[in-house]
Amino acid sequence: MVVFYSHVAIAREIAEIINQSKFPEKPKQARQSSQGSVVSISDLPEDVKNLILSHLPIRDAVRTSILSKKWMHNWVSIPDIVFDKDCFIKGALKTEHANVVDQVLLGHVGPIRTFSCTPYVPRSSDIYRWIPFLSRNGIKNLILAGNVVADRYDVPSSIFYCQELCHLELSDCMLKVPPTSKGFQNLSVLNLFYVSISVDDIALLISKCPLLETLKLRSGLFDAFHFHIHAPNLVNLEVVGTFREFSLGNSSLLTNVSVSFNFPSFNFPTLERLNLAHANACSLTKFIGCSYGIERLTLDCCVIQFFCLAGVPEKLSVTLEHLKYLEVEIEWNSEEILAILCILRSSPNLKELKIRYDNLHQ
Repeated sequence: MVVFYSHVAIAREIAEIINQSKFPEKPKQARQSSQGSVVSISDLPEDVKNLILSHLPIRDAVRTSILSKKWMHNWVSIPDIVFDKDCFIKGALKTEHANVVDQVLLGHVGPIRTFSCTPYVPRSSDIYRWIPFLSRNGIKNLILAGNVVADRYDVPSSIFYCQELCHLELSDCMLKVPPTSKGFQNLSVLNLFYVSISVDDIALLISKCPLLETLKLRSGLFDAFHFHIHAPNLVNLEVVGTFREFSLGNSSLLTNVSVSFNFPSFNFPTLERLNLAHANACSLTKFIGCSYGIERLTLDCCVIQFFCLAGVPEKLSVTLEHLKYLEVEIEWNSEEILAILCILRSSPNLKELKIRYDNLHQ
């Protein structure tokens, strides 16, 4: 989780630590102010220095090395290395961006808790250098993002040596899961955005993340696959894709679910195009599976239309006793309304219903 602090909150936190800290004794000849002794920035306690560095962008954290000799090497041990757009010169070449990251990593000493590089799409050669270094330094939170599909980078198999990972977010890349991979035994959050990966590899990866609690998948590359999620500890699920069949399986702890299809409803595929028959189409009941503990459910109009292909029962075969919030998008056709009524009849404790009307293509 990323926490943003206001300047006031940061100042108060620093002041509180300073008040609780014992500063070194100052020599008698030290200059005095009317309100007490003057504290040099060089004499700040280590915990105060670390607090200041933790709230600075990595660019400014590195710059603190010029403050004094006592600050020269403080930045090299900060656990969170986050590169944002302000760390790079606008319009610079990718090699220049990579050099900035390389210099920071080469100068770093000690464990790295978080590494985030989101402003530009790294080259595969850059990722192949950074991942092994991060795996050797106990990386726990790894975020690599991009925004240009044409520049997809390969994720090296060495990423699976990062066994202390708790949070992994990848975007605009290509990922293959080795059959012998152990997965990520400590991973609780997995976000894959527009990642080129086979549905079999997704299923394999999820099955080898036993502590996974939050899963977000967004991609147009899951088209026409049978996709089933089996994650016993999963709590939060957000999926954007296109599927022939989709089910939540045995995810008894699942609480928040959001599913969207990534094509416009006016271009919804026909039964022939999806090669579906009513006998094997994905129904609402099959979708829910054994996930009876859902508290928040969000479905877009394409997903609802998709479930309607299998026919709409008057009521689900299971009761969604814990469902408190339902958000749906519809185009006001009769089948969609019947599907919503089916869910409502199966949700005796529902407290909030939000209906979004999609008239974009009407």
